[in-house]
Amino acid sequence: MMELGRLYLMLASEGRYYPLRERTDQPINPPSTQLLSPAASFLVLDMLKDNPRADGLPKQGWRVAWKTGTSWGFHDAWSAGVAGPYVLVVWVGNFDATPNAAFIGAEIAGPLFFNISDALQASLPSTADKALAQPSTVKKVNICAESGELPNLWCPKVVEGWFIPGVSPSKCLRYIVLFGLIIKRVWQCVHPMILKPSTKKSSLSGLRTWRVYLSRRGYRASWHHSCPNRVVTLFSSLT
Repeated sequence: MMELGRLYLMLASEGRYYPLRERTDQPINPPSTQLLSPAASFLVLDMLKDNPRADGLPKQGWRVAWKTGTSWGFHDAWSAGVAGPYVLVVWVGNFDATPNAAFIGAEIAGPLFFNISDALQASLPSTADKALAQPSTVKKVNICAESGELPNLWCPKVVEGWFIPGVSPSKCLRYIVLFGLIIKRVWQCVHPMILKPSTKKSSLSGLRTWRVYLSRRGYRASWHHSCPNRVVTLFSSLT
């Protein structure tokens, strides 16, 4: 629990690792160690804040970036995160490590996490939320929803996402990795009688995987006359 608390405190402190303050006589701002970049910490919290509340209620009040966990064998359930200016960690379990099928993070630790968060906000109405400041090294750009890389002609869906210059992938999508897209784009262009018995090697020279697959089985492929040039260009570029 202490380790999780230090981890989330580091995320809330722009990647700076601080020891936990357990007594009032300990310094409020002890020396810190930079373990993560501010950009990486910001992206992690930005993702975690989009998690819906565990109790199903609408989001309100402080920004909450949180996560749950369930140990193997249901020995304990966890929920940890940043709620406004506070780091919260919830553990549910037996001190003798006896398992219980009810020890599921999202079902037992998560709702308790938000009960504590809501109680803190109600008891501290004048405490302001801690804003999630965007570092100057992070910006939003259009990316390909299928690959997470910068989009190009072959990307069917473009979304907006965070980008760290010099760290995030900067190459354009070259390979279509989803089989559904390959089937849709190729099958519409290939003659219905694409597979014909033959002793020749596959004529799909641009499709490495298909070339090996077909050639091993003695098939060849014939392209329909109306096949779009962009599909031919795509698979030619893969050779």
